[in-house]
Amino acid sequence: MRRHLLLLSMSLLVPHLASAQEDPESVARARQLFGEGVDQHEHRRYQEAVDTFRAVLAIRAAPAVRYNLALNLFELGQYPEADAQVQAMLADSQTPPPLRDSAIELRTHMEERGGQLQVSVADGPAGAEVQVDGYTLEDSSRPVRVIRGTHQVTLVHEDQEVGSEVVSVDVGETETVTVSPSSGEEPGEGAVVFDGQSFEGAEPVSGDWRFWAALGVVAVVIVGIVIGTVLDDDDGAAPAPMRLISWD
Repeated sequence: MRRHLLLLSMSLLVPHLASAQEDPESVARARQLFGEGVDQHEHRRYQEAVDTFRAVLAIRAAPAVRYNLALNLFELGQYPEADAQVQAMLADSQTPPPLRDSAIELRTHMEERGGQLQVSVADGPAGAEVQVDGYTLEDSSRPVRVIRGTHQVTLVHEDQEVGSEVVSVDVGETETVTVSPSSGEEPGEGAVVFDGQSFEGAEPVSGDWRFWAALGVVAVVIVGIVIGTVLDDDDGAAPAPMRLISWD
């Protein structure tokens, strides 16, 4: 079934390339890459196929190319980008009915294996981008499909990460996550962390001389107990060392 869909896509790609009035070299290159992408998919080299179909997409953004790219992204569990390609296909009036049906079917498979993330940005700087597992969302206000599991939502401004959140999504669920410039920050210098919470300005107890004095007293008491136990042994000798248990 999958091979049939890919070959069908190849036949649907040719008219789009021909009608684009691109130079023959570009058309030939797109044909070659498309064939390579199909072969990579058949051999389950999905990441290579993704890279190849992205190269074809750069030459011609045909629905057939988008579908094959989405299919390989789906195999890798990279649902945010796969769903973006599906959305572009469904919004394109030039998408042939067979490919439109295949795109809807692919989206259904994503729904069966994952959920959605609804991302909101709080106090984000102007021009900041939202990434889900490294993929930049074109429209962060729309729910994004993700595979079941744990995902990282990152706020990026001027190529720098300024905030992040980690969220888990189960099948059929829509999780809401808010990311802001302050989220995901490491505790500041001098902060004390207890049970996963950071307490700014707290003085570490190890820096207090009373802590070390009390620790010394406890150590002396423990040593005294150990010595007393050894001396109180019935025969006056130290306990024999533990032995390994032999096979026989």
